[in-house]
Amino acid sequence: MKKKETKNSRELCVVCGKDTGYTKETPVSQRKNYIEGAGQLCQKCFAEIYAKNSNPESL
Repeated sequence: MKKKETKNSRELCVVCGKDTGYTKETPVSQRKNYIEGAGQLCQKCFAEIYAKNSNPESL
């Protein structure tokens, strides 16, 4: 049986499952580390994924 979501349900990182500090009601335009088409990432996962991929020396 699924937990009933409350108005202040927290958004979890789609990679590691940690609480991101945002509620589900926070507009994506007001969030950091939100990836359209994927979802919300925590700061650590965002840095690990995008810092590695945005390094021009790694190309």
